[in-house]
Amino acid sequence: RKGLYIGSGLALLGHLILGVILARTTPQPPWLLFGAFAAMAGRQFGQLPKFKPKEHSISAEAEKLLWRREGPRLFVRLCELVWVGCCVLEVQRDEALPGWRAVCE
Repeated sequence: RKGLYIGSGLALLGHLILGVILARTTPQPPWLLFGAFAAMAGRQFGQLPKFKPKEHSISAEAEKLLWRREGPRLFVRLCELVWVGCCVLEVQRDEALPGWRAVCE
């Protein structure tokens, strides 16, 4: 599981660097940078300490415990989804520019 985090961590680093470059050179909003910040915020929130279940818990406490355990993970995935959405917005904006194909060739 850690290998997946290393790969996405390297992608996050690349998006941060490219997002800063885009923010300095273009007047449009740097979607790549916004998405990278959202992913970083989600990962920081997802590093909350793990909660151990009590042996004799009732169902209401079990539901709270489940949310405490799965809530941060869900928030991380949601922030990564925002990151991917911002990447799509960045690509769509670049493709709308005239002459973008000539730059890629």
